[in-house]
Amino acid sequence: MMWIQTCAVAAVLAGSADNAPDNAPAWRPGSAELLPLESLQGRSMDAELTDLNADGMPDLIVASEFGQNVVLLASRAGSFAESTNALPRGRIHDSEDIAVADFDADDRPDIVFVAEDDQTNELYLQTQPGVFIDASDRLPAPGGVSNAVLAVDIDADGDLDLILGNAGDNVVLLNDGAAGFTPDQDGRIPADARTTQDIEPADIDADGDTDLIIANEDGNRILINDGRGFFDDETDERLPSMPDIETREIDAADLDADGDLDLVFANVGWRPGKDPTNRVLLNDGTGVFTEAESLPPSGGNTLDTELADLDGDGDTDILFGHSQSGPPVQVWINGGNAAFKDRTASWVPQLTLVHTIDLEPIDLDADGKLDLYIANHVSADVLLVNKPVKNAG
Repeated sequence: MMWIQTCAVAAVLAGSADNAPDNAPAWRPGSAELLPLESLQGRSMDAELTDLNADGMPDLIVASEFGQNVVLLASRAGSFAESTNALPRGRIHDSEDIAVADFDADDRPDIVFVAEDDQTNELYLQTQPGVFIDASDRLPAPGGVSNAVLAVDIDADGDLDLILGNAGDNVVLLNDGAAGFTPDQDGRIPADARTTQDIEPADIDADGDTDLIIANEDGNRILINDGRGFFDDETDERLPSMPDIETREIDAADLDADGDLDLVFANVGWRPGKDPTNRVLLNDGTGVFTEAESLPPSGGNTLDTELADLDGDGDTDILFGHSQSGPPVQVWINGGNAAFKDRTASWVPQLTLVHTIDLEPIDLDADGKLDLYIANHVSADVLLVNKPVKNAG
């Protein structure tokens, strides 16, 4: 995901749909013509984009909740086909999240899936373009009741380690440089008994190292890196007081064009007393945040947020993905200085049987316009393509 997100956010896109009429959405359905729908009928939980076979095209990895995880290889025409020999068949676990990175230093991306209910995490190492072997025995087991995983070089030794976001203490797994992982024994991350749903890496205090923002079901945390890969909990000093929220996803980007990283919290209200309003937090440049004017309630539970320049005007817009209630996808266009307007009707066509779990902006055909992949929890995944139908005449 990090590879394509970086490209997408930096892309200079042509045109703008901000003023498009509501009956001419910027995206149109492309699933039937571009996706192998027979391979995507499971309960998708996460999708990650990366070039797996070194052909310059971003491929897709999809994690399924007690279904077959799949690899979809991209074509030059922007369509995807399942690579049936990429992953072993019949490995069915409660896969919740994916990390993609070169863990064994062979210049090929590898894959980690983490699981919640059956606590069976998996590691697959790429041995030839687009083909993986099971190396799950290199991960300590069990790793915990895991909802999130992050690949990051936490100890600054040049290889990528793993942080598992768990129900209970999160776990740091240190890489020996050859994809052999051992649990951290030095207490790099403060203990915490809450349930983590997402971990966002970002240098929020602009000191050159990576800090961590933790999305929890009962209170988010900010962990500041001391420069040696040891983290201090500075939540109280850096986050403003907010209503009781349950956050499922956090994303970081410069929303107000002042050169620092701001935050967006995607929230749900499934439990009594939890406020589902999504939150935009602006950074003062030192990693201390204030809440921007709140976005109006979406009417739904938000399980994902993605930040990208959708309309090509040079600033960062917001995507929200909703499950069970509210619009499956919501588009907030940045009018400058983090002043957002709901432009969903101008961007998103009518969607049915879509409970969004994950969103992935992607330029499928290198036309400078962002398309959108939707990981769907109740039916086949969805692909929206940015090719508006031209008016006749």
